[in-house]
Amino acid sequence: MRILYVFVEGENDEIFIKMFFDKIFASYDRVIFWKYAQKKKFDNINLLTAIKQIEKWDYLFFTDFDSRSSIGERKREVQKKYNNELDNEKIFIVVEEIESWFAAVIDYERFDIKKLSYMKDTQNLSKEHFNAQALGKYHPKTNFLIEIMKSFRLKQGLKRNHSLNYTYYKLLGDKV
Repeated sequence: MRILYVFVEGENDEIFIKMFFDKIFASYDRVIFWKYAQKKKFDNINLLTAIKQIEKWDYLFFTDFDSRSSIGERKREVQKKYNNELDNEKIFIVVEEIESWFAAVIDYERFDIKKLSYMKDTQNLSKEHFNAQALGKYHPKTNFLIEIMKSFRLKQGLKRNHSLNYTYYKLLGDKV
C-alpha cells in the first residue's frame, strides 16, 4: 500500500494543502496529514525514520518561512531540528505563513477584502495582517478558509506568491 504522509504545522495548513494540491494524492492509496507542531519532537523523528525504511511510504514536509534570511537557512534549521531525517527536496517552505497562500488565491469578487485584494505579492503577508483584514468580516476562521478554497483562483495565486508557484510546479509540474 502506497502511503503519503503530509507533515503540516496545523489545521489551516492542512485545509490549504488538502484542497490545493489534491492532484498529487491520487497516486497514493492513503494520505495521512501529520500535524507535527502538535507532536513531540521524538515522535516526529521516529515517524520520519519509519517512513524512510518502508519502500512504499513517502512524505512531504511543509513549514513556514518565519522571517528567516533565506529558504536554505530555514531548510537547514528544520533538518537539524529533526536530526537530518528530512530530505531537502521534500521540504517545502511557505513564505511567509500559510495565510499568505490563502490571500494569494482568494476570489476577491466573492470576498470583499479591499486591503488584501490590492496586494500584488502576498509573500510578506503575516498571519496577523491577514486575520486583521479578513476576520472582522468573515468568521469563524476555519469556515472562512474552507470557503476560500472552494473557489480559489489558481493562476492569480501562482502570480501573487512565488513560494506557492514554486511548490505547485515542483509537486505537480502542471502548466497553468
